[in-house]
Amino acid sequence: MKIKNTIFALLALMLVGIVATAGASAFGWMSEDREDVRQAIEDNDFEAWRTAKQTRITEENFNEVVSRHESGSLCRESHDEVREAIDNENYQDYLDAVTNYDSCPKEMPELSEEDFEILVQIHDARQEGDFEAAHELMEDLDVDMSFGNGQGMGKGLKGEGMHGMQKGMRGQGFGRSLE
Repeated sequence: MKIKNTIFALLALMLVGIVATAGASAFGWMSEDREDVRQAIEDNDFEAWRTAKQTRITEENFNEVVSRHESGSLCRESHDEVREAIDNENYQDYLDAVTNYDSCPKEMPELSEEDFEILVQIHDARQEGDFEAAHELMEDLDVDMSFGNGQGMGKGLKGEGMHGMQKGMRGQGFGRSLE
């Protein structure tokens, strides 16, 4: 039961990273006019604000947002498939689901069957509230479960977590400390 929670937590963290990455990328074009919008608000100038906002509304930007949205939907579906495979302790379903992550900005690691079994044990241990056992099992997991080093996800499960506010699976992340 704990391993399932751990896996859900891992998947949730990955999903947050995927959404954050897709969101930041999808709306990156908006930052170009941010200064004009901010200045218009500070000046209490409605016409300048409206002009700055209207420059963002183009068919190209709309198509980019639609594309990012569709990609995010595929990632959410893949995430749900991975979660279900872990719930069912089905390694083959896990492998099939991980293959679907190809369309996502962040990769889901393709675990060996042995590592998948450890991941399930981690999840079960967390479900049962045995965070020390989950921590020890993380040491046995022969895979880097980090999600990158940029703004948003920090250093992933073994590092700093979201914006440095969490310490991932080994620290403060997912609601309870493993240490």
